[in-house]
Amino acid sequence: MTTEVLEWWIKWSRIHRKTSIGTEDAEKEIAVLKDFINALKNYHK
Repeated sequence: MTTEVLEWWIKWSRIHRKTSIGTEDAEKEIAVLKDFINALKNYHK
């Protein structure tokens, strides 16, 4: 995961969810999203 991805996720959270999160929380949320997407991809195999 790049710094740019983290920065954009933090910006998105601030704009759309009206919350301020730190880098650590952003990394955790992105990891959850990655797991979810992988689970969806594997669901149809």
